[in-house]
Amino acid sequence: MLFVNIHNSGAFFRQIEKCVGNVAYVDAHGIRRDLKSVAAQLANADFLPERDIPALEVFADRADDRERLLRYMMQTR
Repeated sequence: MLFVNIHNSGAFFRQIEKCVGNVAYVDAHGIRRDLKSVAAQLANADFLPERDIPALEVFADRADDRERLLRYMMQTR
């Protein structure tokens, strides 16, 4: 799934943390990496400023996790 214009990155990463299965992203080199470990580090990092994420390709193994992420993105529009 390609997510674009993520305006509240902290809230998005908190949704990633709630996922049960594996969640990954594709980095700039085309390598698939674990997104849940990144989300755990960034979701509650008070010292990092909120930044918009222009685009992020996300792969969730479980259908319910995909639905959770899509529902979150639809609700934040």
